[in-house]
Amino acid sequence: MKDKVVLFETEDKCSGCGVCMNACPKGAISLKEDERGFVFPQIDSDICIGCGACKKVCGYNNIPELNSVKKSYAVSNKNTDSIRKSASGGAFYILAKKIIEQGGYVYGASMEKEDDALTAKHIEISSVNQLNKLQGSKYVQSDVGYIYKEVKKRAINGDSVLFSGTPCQVAGLKNYLGKEYSNVILVEIICHGVPNSRLFKDFIRYNQRKNNCVIGNFFFRDKTHGQGYTTKTVFTKNNKQQVKIGKGELTAYIRFFSKSLILRDSCYSCPFAQGSRVADFTIGDYWGFAKEHNDQNMNEKNGISCVLCNNEKAIDFLDECKNDFNIIESEYSKIAKHNKQLNGPTEKSSDRDMVLETYVKSGYSSLEKLYWRKYPKDKVKYIISAIIPADFKRNVRRIFR
Repeated sequence: MKDKVVLFETEDKCSGCGVCMNACPKGAISLKEDERGFVFPQIDSDICIGCGACKKVCGYNNIPELNSVKKSYAVSNKNTDSIRKSASGGAFYILAKKIIEQGGYVYGASMEKEDDALTAKHIEISSVNQLNKLQGSKYVQSDVGYIYKEVKKRAINGDSVLFSGTPCQVAGLKNYLGKEYSNVILVEIICHGVPNSRLFKDFIRYNQRKNNCVIGNFFFRDKTHGQGYTTKTVFTKNNKQQVKIGKGELTAYIRFFSKSLILRDSCYSCPFAQGSRVADFTIGDYWGFAKEHNDQNMNEKNGISCVLCNNEKAIDFLDECKNDFNIIESEYSKIAKHNKQLNGPTEKSSDRDMVLETYVKSGYSSLEKLYWRKYPKDKVKYIISAIIPADFKRNVRRIFR
């Protein structure tokens, strides 16, 4: 009798990355949503042969080799159009563009239209013209599908490859590859944690019903008014495409995400939220840049990336890209001071389970009502900040300094 494979004992020991599904030689594993919308692997015992391939690639069962940060930089893309489309300083765009120029392939999260909503999915691109699909933050867990298999095929074939994802996704891929490939660049984002796709889809559907429109795309962070949770919604109403720029914190989804109230269980005990890193590159916002550096070539309003090179491969590759950046060397301690996830996992709030239980019981609209009821001061503060222009507030602060 074959042994039953148990991938995880508790839900906080599974990131839902899907690498186990890619590794199963019999296709016995699929990802299924729980009642809250978070995906977990389910094993079909009739198909499973008990080989344990799934456990071998799991980033939680087998944490891959972690690297201490070798070099730390502040960078901003010299291309103003590209940096405007990026969440921070456009570091990802330059790294990915270099791979494509080498005839390679880039994998990352794209916002795709499916049925009546949007979903974040990992896709493969091989053209610079497609890079905009992978730019920008997606504050939702992406569906990786069988992308790990595609990456490995490209790696074995000798193609240049760049894979971008959360640290847990990179850890799964690293285990799945099974060895170091000189032609593969792994890039992890500094991850705050991820809500689930069902909740995000319900957020989109709620706004479509509320505004009687069809949302074609959604950007979590638009730079029309500078850095921050400024959202951009592209929608069609009365057969006319329109764009709306909004204050993200006025929505329950964005505010509850920023307060870490709708993340999956594993995010609160993430083994990759620390100083030692799993990818070749770690990239993110360089929060607090002006406090740590005085450089006139970089404007915080446009966004500045921090880039951590975690091995010699990353240092050498970044050197190939340096002519496209404004770049200065920084220190890991300065970057970590302003990025909590480089020091430890996101802290779980006592309100988190209550928020998710409200969603399960009464749907997404109940979260908007909960936001008003539970956090009225937050809501009012963001309403006022949305009404008063940012330039006016800055001028007032200058007067009273």
